[in-house]
Amino acid sequence: MTTARLMARAIQLENGNVVVAGNWYGLPNLEIFNASTNVWQNVRALSTSYYMPYVFRTGKNEAIIFNNQAAQIEVFNGEDVYTENPSILNTWKPIFPGSNLTMPDYLIGDFATDDYTYLIAAENSAGKIGLLKVDGRNFSLVETDNEIPTEYNSEKLTFTGPLIDRNRNIAYLVASNTGSSVFYVFYIIDLSEVKTTGKAQVAVAYYTDPMTDCAPAASASMALSPTGMLAIAGGIYNSNYTPFKSLYTLKLY
Repeated sequence: MTTARLMARAIQLENGNVVVAGNWYGLPNLEIFNASTNVWQNVRALSTSYYMPYVFRTGKNEAIIFNNQAAQIEVFNGEDVYTENPSILNTWKPIFPGSNLTMPDYLIGDFATDDYTYLIAAENSAGKIGLLKVDGRNFSLVETDNEIPTEYNSEKLTFTGPLIDRNRNIAYLVASNTGSSVFYVFYIIDLSEVKTTGKAQVAVAYYTDPMTDCAPAASASMALSPTGMLAIAGGIYNSNYTPFKSLYTLKLY
């Protein structure tokens, strides 16, 4: 690569090129891996390092980069980068894409039909949790029939995800407390109307008993299988020097 990186994210375009952005205390540049030449190429410097950014494909060979550090997005048009300022990002800040989810994990559209729609979690200044639909370069707040609870058993929750289940057309917004004894809460989101009307039904689907040696939702790695099995692995609680080696599997349906 042209730049040493930590906490970066990437997406592959239709032409095979890979767009990479994000850094931790490092150069804030965007680069691509050119699939036809097998060479890394620096595109240009970005306005911020975009620690743990979202990098979404928004066209056959286009992508956007953003996180909660600035109320803006960087648009890569296949050759160069420019900045746009979706107004909703002044009010709703995207939640860091923790849990080591890959960028296509947020896709509720279909690349095969040129549907570049994603669903992410966000938080406003009042501490409310909401869902943002990202349709290409357009951002909008999903109208939910219920307010998403931010506490459970009087403990504040931290959020990650959502985990998209395309087979069932639902998503799981994942939350947990942050103590040494962790419990998880899963909110189920009906995706059937998100793309057409911008609305979604949200309900509490599951909650777990306390789990020992388990990381909070924002730091553990997760994967949802087509059969409804969720794996939660590794992560940290309060120190990079004390990672967990545990693996939990939960049957969601």
